[in-house]
Amino acid sequence: MDLVTALKRDAPVFAAELRPPRAELESGEGMNAWIDAYHAVRRLTRAGTYVFLTDSAVGAQEEDNLRHLVTNLGADAPRDRVVPFLTTKHPQAYCLSYAERAHQHGFSALVVLGGDTKVGAPRCVEHAWQLRRMLRERDHTIALGGWANPHADAERQVAYLMSDDFHAEFFLTQIISHHAIAPVARFVTGRLSKISSKMSNSM
Repeated sequence: MDLVTALKRDAPVFAAELRPPRAELESGEGMNAWIDAYHAVRRLTRAGTYVFLTDSAVGAQEEDNLRHLVTNLGADAPRDRVVPFLTTKHPQAYCLSYAERAHQHGFSALVVLGGDTKVGAPRCVEHAWQLRRMLRERDHTIALGGWANPHADAERQVAYLMSDDFHAEFFLTQIISHHAIAPVARFVTGRLSKISSKMSNSM
């Protein structure tokens, strides 16, 4: 079952986020790190867990997650349970090609993020939604995901998610802790209120 279908069901969805090996690792270290990553992906997906693979997390350059997945995973892990990340911190041509490759190799969803502007390579566009719009214009079949921060201004974050410019079927958030539940509650309440208002206006 693909991620978007699972998210629409009235049941918990379990997922794990993995980081590909860093690009600067020596060949032997990188190979061992990828072997560990493959084992983790196979084990998690076979247990019914969805796996997200990051792209240049916290500005650190990582190996091309999609290329390694396609080359080495084969049919050992269901593609609909593996969701790669793509940040805007690559040339635009690479980003467009990446999404095409993901679709061609049977991945049903892709999370498109802006990426940290303070470290690493510059973004090819100012905001992630701009890249998602480009990808959506080229392909309507692969599901696109975005990002929200429940700890930021709740009203602004909800407005961002509900905007027609969001161009995504789902979104992820930072890890949420019960030690900081108040901002998360404001975010959830605000989103439900906006959804209710939008549905009422469309009737």
